[in-house]
Amino acid sequence: MRRRIDAAVAAGELAPGSDTTALAAFVNTVLYGLSIQARDGATARDLHAVIDVALKAWPREAP
Repeated sequence: MRRRIDAAVAAGELAPGSDTTALAAFVNTVLYGLSIQARDGATARDLHAVIDVALKAWPREAP
């Protein structure tokens, strides 16, 4: 995951200096959490609500 995020920084898709290690950990944490919630019976609507919030936390593209 971090390598892909590093590539996004190199391609100008994310701002230079983005903390790619932290971003990769964030993505993995959200994915694990979604997986556990899905396993425990969360609805698609519940899961999409979490995804919407996670995407709002994602850094914007580089200027």
